[in-house]
Formats: sequence, structure tokens, C-alpha cells
Amino acid sequence: GQFPLWNPQSFSGYPFIGTHWAKLLYPTNLMYLFVHSANLYGFVFLLHFFLGGAFVYLFMRKIGVDGFCSFISALVYALSLKHAYYVLAGFVGREVTILALPLLFYLIECYFQSKKIFYLALASIVSAFQFFGDHNQMFVFTWLVIFLYFTFRAFISEKTNSNKIVKYL
Repeated sequence: GQFPLWNPQSFSGYPFIGTHWAKLLYPTNLMYLFVHSANLYGFVFLLHFFLGGAFVYLFMRKIGVDGFCSFISALVYALSLKHAYYVLAGFVGREVTILALPLLFYLIECYFQSKKIFYLALASIVSAFQFFGDHNQMFVFTWLVIFLYFTFRAFISEKTNSNKIVKYL
């Protein structure tokens, strides 16, 4: 086959790869090449819910929250009705974009605790996947929140040498 650069079926045509809703470059869309889409649609969202909860758990453990409270936080995030609403209402791209937020928090926290630039490079890769997700507005909102967290974390780590942020919240 050929990579779908242009869709000639609608009006006089439009660029297919440039549309924000196509998600052609999002990583989970590679699975649709091998499995029928009706069988995979629910699995992809369950995967996103599970990964979102796992990333919340990792972030909460990284900032010093105990295991049980981290598990409850991950459970609340993963089973949030708002996530289910986005899927049922057809806001697929919004859900895919929101998934990256806890992972970005975790990577930023890993950077501040270890001072390794590797974590910022991973955050930029996750951000690129988030950008390819298909909801540009949530991408911008996510990065506004990440910028505020990064600034807050830089301010806290400059004042003290403590790696645990829980006592400041």
C-alpha cells in the first residue's frame, strides 16, 4: 500500500496526514494493521486506562507517597468516569492526549531527583506522541500544567536539597 497523504474522496480533497483527527502517527494505531478494528477498539482504551493508572502510581511513588495511597490514586485516575465519558462521547483524541500527563509528571520528577537529562529527552518523546494523539487543545493545556509543575519543582529544589516533594504539598 501507499501511505495516505491525501484524501480525494471529500470535496476536492484534503491532506489526510495533516488532519488532527486521523492519528496516523500515534503508536497504538500500528496495532490496527494486524487486528480488525472492531476487535481492537475496546482493547486500546483499556490499555490507555491501565497505562494512565500505572503512570499515576509511578508518579505518586516517586514523590514519596506510600504504596497503598499510590494504588488508590492510580485506581481513581484509571476508573474516573470522565475518562469513560470521553470514550463514549467520541472524544477519543482527548483521552489519548490526557494519558501522557501522569507520565510527563513522572519523567519531570525523575529528572529533578536524578539530574539526568535522559528523562527530559524521554519527556520530549512522550510529548511528541501526545502531539500526534489528535487533540491539540489538550496538548497545549497539558504543557501549560507541565510548565507550572516544572517551575514549581525547580523553585523547590533550589531552596532545599530534598528529593521528596510530598512534605511541601
